[in-house]
Amino acid sequence: MASWVQINPVTKFAKALFNFDEVGGGVNFKISGLVRYSTSDSFNYFDYISTNYSNFYSDIYTKDGLTLGELRWLSSELATIKKSFATISQFVNVSFVWAGDFDTVGSSSLANPEDVGRSGLSDINISAIFRTDVRWSGLSGGGSDKTLGYTGGAGDIFLNTARYNYSDLIDFDEYSRINQTLMHEILHGLGMSHPFKYVSGVRTVTSDFSALLDSGFQNLGFQLTKPSDVNKEYFTIMSYDDQPSLDGTFFEPQNAFTPMIFDVLALQEIYGEGQGTSGFGNDVIEAGTIGYRTYFDRGGIDTIDLKYYETGGYVDLGESIGGSKYEVGIVLNLTEADRLWNGSGNPQHLRWLYGNIENVSGSAYNDLVIDSDANNYLFGASGDDTFLMGRKGSDTINGAGGIDRIVYFYNFDQYSIRTSGAEVIITSNNNADYGTDVVSNIEYFDFNDQKSVTLAALLKGPANKDIIYVFKSEKTGAGGNPASYSYFYTVDAAEANYIKGQASWPWVQKVATFEAAHSNPLSSVPVFRFWSDKHQSHFFTINSAEKDQIINWSKTGTNGYDWKFEGEGFRVYADGTTTDGLGKSAIPVYRLWMDDKDFNAANGLSGGHFFTADKGEYDSMIKLVGVKGEGIAFYGEPPGG
Repeated sequence: MASWVQINPVTKFAKALFNFDEVGGGVNFKISGLVRYSTSDSFNYFDYISTNYSNFYSDIYTKDGLTLGELRWLSSELATIKKSFATISQFVNVSFVWAGDFDTVGSSSLANPEDVGRSGLSDINISAIFRTDVRWSGLSGGGSDKTLGYTGGAGDIFLNTARYNYSDLIDFDEYSRINQTLMHEILHGLGMSHPFKYVSGVRTVTSDFSALLDSGFQNLGFQLTKPSDVNKEYFTIMSYDDQPSLDGTFFEPQNAFTPMIFDVLALQEIYGEGQGTSGFGNDVIEAGTIGYRTYFDRGGIDTIDLKYYETGGYVDLGESIGGSKYEVGIVLNLTEADRLWNGSGNPQHLRWLYGNIENVSGSAYNDLVIDSDANNYLFGASGDDTFLMGRKGSDTINGAGGIDRIVYFYNFDQYSIRTSGAEVIITSNNNADYGTDVVSNIEYFDFNDQKSVTLAALLKGPANKDIIYVFKSEKTGAGGNPASYSYFYTVDAAEANYIKGQASWPWVQKVATFEAAHSNPLSSVPVFRFWSDKHQSHFFTINSAEKDQIINWSKTGTNGYDWKFEGEGFRVYADGTTTDGLGKSAIPVYRLWMDDKDFNAANGLSGGHFFTADKGEYDSMIKLVGVKGEGIAFYGEPPGG
């Protein structure tokens, strides 16, 4: 048997919606224990005037349309009621159990709500009345028998069928307003209040609920400037906004089919988490396009599928908002998203995402997708899609068909970019969006300082990234660092200028005989760069196996190796078939090994490599004593190409 206990909410969302102390001057409460629920006949006028029953609230007996209050709940109606309780338990840690249908014809000791209450067999009983003289559509006994004035009235629910259109009464399914009202009243029984109170007969948003205005939902695109902007059905099912059935008017429904995001955050703060709408597995959630719904996922790798969004979908996988435990995200179609961004009206449909929902599968139309701090997989399908990458996480983005665009929020030079087969690897160097993304089938890339960068231009890098700057350590003199006679190659203009500005350094710039790959970046490969403190020189290779061996030997000091891996130095081609836009082939770059870089044994032997695209220079040098030709190391592009 359940009981109602007083609580003192502390956190922002719980104070806003467990708020009967401000709404009606009462106490804040929650229900405790196993909650039994049932249906029964309704009160009738004879029950109201009978001395056998309590002096209950005059609005809750039926006057006509139901013979003496006798009801026959249809099996379909009972199934919907059970589904509503099950839906709530997906979000909150409350156990509901069906106590039975106490709908009987004729004489019975369990005929009306007080009969059920006196029996002690149910905690929340549901009955229906027909009253055209009252304006409410649903009513809850809240947390006390005193609210409705009869034994067992706490938590009981009355549905006024006179306030619904015919189709709602026939269907009574999860999409109907009568079922929406039922869920609203169930939550009243769990302790949730309206977001408003009546001041001189006028609905006024409470101060605690108004505090949610600044909880952070603007980060998802909502235009929120005044308390009434959050008093919306798509924020809380406890709102009367966009719930015309609660006021007795009828038009195209904008129903909430589950507790909304404010409700979920408040309920979980008081009761803890339910089992989730999609559980702990790897689930595909096919987002609908009617009304409002919240998806709550507690684990696994889960995907939002936009297959039903025929005008294109908008997904923001979200962020933690207002201290929420999980990320809060949203799904709409692009038309409704535009309405949201412009503050031009209420969205006609919306899906809230809460919990562990990581991935998106796009529609066949133009989608807009925003990442989260999780590691996301974003698949564009067909359509011209846009991906906004403003949060952390290492994401995989596949634009698939259409002309797709990816947007990064910082300057181009804040990202490291390379290829791996047909994929582009983009690593952010910013803490705000730190992570490494794997990108494929994207046609345009936007950065804070550059827009509509093509894939070829992206991989080429900033201006002058194709120019090779060559330096030789050969300058000697008083006060200078000793020369090592080694060679250094870089495409970084800033690095080259810094080297030239160091008067005490021995580096002298030489003429480059080749350029880095830039005409066909998808065919390029990285040149790996190392530095040795012992040799005071760099080492370059495109051979991944050689790179790995040098790294491993340097870790253990094998053969005296002390090479420090510095990543990618520049990009070249692995063969000469690559051509530029004019059909010119790449040129071979040769590598030589010199046993003694300064050719002066008196200074000790100091070996090193030299790269040149000048075949005559290569042929001349390999004739020198101590120089070994190693053939073609890689292919570059002609200088000035």
